[in-house]
Amino acid sequence: MISNPSKQKIWLCLYFTRLPLEVFSRSMANPSASKQLPINKNRPPRKNEEQPAANRALPEADKTLPEHKGQAAPLVADPIALTTPICITSAGRIYMCNAAACAAGIETGSIVSSAYAISNNLKCIDRNEEKETRALRQLAHWAYQFTPNVAVREPHCLLLDITGCLTLFTGLANLKKQIIKTLSPLGYSAVIGINLTPLAALMSAEAGIKDNVEKPPVEVLSQVSIDYLRIAPKVIGRLQRMGIQTLEALFKLPSAGLNRRFGSDLNSYLSKLKGLIPDPQTFVPQKDSFHSELNFMADISNLQSLLFPMKRLIGEFCGFMQNRQLHAHNFSIELTHRSHPAKEITVKLAKPDNDQNMFLALAQLQLDRILDMPEVDSLALRSTQFCPAKTSTAPLFPEDPGCTFEAREQDKNSAYLLNILTARLGTDACFCLALGNDHRPEKNWQAIRVKGTPNQTINQNLIAVRPLFLLNQPKKLHRHTALSSLKLIQGPERICFGWWDENGFSRDYYICQHSNGAIYWVFYQDYDSEWYLHGLFS
Repeated sequence: MISNPSKQKIWLCLYFTRLPLEVFSRSMANPSASKQLPINKNRPPRKNEEQPAANRALPEADKTLPEHKGQAAPLVADPIALTTPICITSAGRIYMCNAAACAAGIETGSIVSSAYAISNNLKCIDRNEEKETRALRQLAHWAYQFTPNVAVREPHCLLLDITGCLTLFTGLANLKKQIIKTLSPLGYSAVIGINLTPLAALMSAEAGIKDNVEKPPVEVLSQVSIDYLRIAPKVIGRLQRMGIQTLEALFKLPSAGLNRRFGSDLNSYLSKLKGLIPDPQTFVPQKDSFHSELNFMADISNLQSLLFPMKRLIGEFCGFMQNRQLHAHNFSIELTHRSHPAKEITVKLAKPDNDQNMFLALAQLQLDRILDMPEVDSLALRSTQFCPAKTSTAPLFPEDPGCTFEAREQDKNSAYLLNILTARLGTDACFCLALGNDHRPEKNWQAIRVKGTPNQTINQNLIAVRPLFLLNQPKKLHRHTALSSLKLIQGPERICFGWWDENGFSRDYYICQHSNGAIYWVFYQDYDSEWYLHGLFS
């Protein structure tokens, strides 16, 4: 366990070295597998660097990614993905390539046509920075389970303030182990860097520096190349022409001279790197919203093939809610394709829940109903409506019969049945009944959505006796033949309502028994002095 006697802030950086590739390849990752890929030897250029051309060699320190002990590479389920060369392209050049492409001899910065000449089965995908940003934002919400202070540093980094959570995870080693354990099933891989300032943690992750929670950043970063500075490339070029190659040499230069040559921005950056001045971070707001997507390298025409990636997304969704002790009211599934309009379906739940198996069954039923989506190249799941999860602990001696485990299990099974029926038949076909604000028998009930069932207790003693079956239109009875065969049981009950609209009436209702044993609900109407049959009791 690493101690921090000075109580300085400790920063952990997650550097997603393969993010441009993994936003497309993670749909093939298998959480149950444990197969490591070779480390990609071509680091993607940072946002403030120029794209490396084919004739421009990367610095020696940049050619190899740092390989930390215990950090897993992406997991791949499809054996074809291990042997098929896959490259991410940008501006007509290779931006990033997988292990198979590296083994074939394809290099970062080469022209796409040259890469196709090397491998005839090469698959190239245009880089999508928008998808990378969305993925990084979702990973920031994922990191909330470790610390509430998470900052995004585009294009491929997250900064975590772990000062207050080392005791919770019983040390730095266990924290890193938990991060790697929960990150690998998502299909992402990251290099971890730890230091005492945010910029030093970023540089530690990118340059492969060992964890540091005790020494000043100046000591541990002295031999790092200045290529890792997050400053303008032209400033780095000018420093190199001055003979400055490492941070140790840069730190020896006087601040006044740096100000005259490069302005105050460089000195301010170096002061933040050393920890001499504060470097406040903008943390990701803790909003209860979930969004995750999987992008496929090949078009999917059979929607049933989406069940495996759908299971992955639902697993991430349920893990998100479990970490925050939430239940979802509903969630949306979006199917997109570059050549077709997007298709979005919403799964509404009868009651808030967090049940992975039920969510998967409901998603499958919704996919079976889609007939107008011929191809899919991206699958997304999102949800924004949550509520706090209720505990399932029942009292030892329950006073309320509804608090027992059996009652709760029955309630859960009822909600599952309603969810299945709603998903199969549609939201309009499944509804609940509730009291209406009207005394007229044909209008004193209303159909409401399953989700909107009111939680109210009705005093049965105040409810008048009503038949379960009402005629659509009351049937006129012949006075002598019909009434002679009816025996009065209860009544009259006067209902006089609706005089302010065109459908008002004044009726006297009776419960009568027919000679054949049937029990009828009949009424006498004043204005025409006639008897009518309105309902039948069971």
